[in-house]
Amino acid sequence: MKKQIKEDSTTPLEKREKIAESIIMIGIFLGINVWAFAGTFIWGLVVFVLSIFIAQFVFWK
Repeated sequence: MKKQIKEDSTTPLEKREKIAESIIMIGIFLGINVWAFAGTFIWGLVVFVLSIFIAQFVFWK
């Protein structure tokens, strides 16, 4: 008997979506830390918005 190879059930779109979500979560974390340690809200917001742009690039690539 042959062993059945378990195929990955996720589609490429689902994989990209998970990566994009991960990038946004990291951006939220980094944005809060930058805001806390730099003391200005605008730099934390800039980091968060940049993470959204990077996530969109990865998702639509």
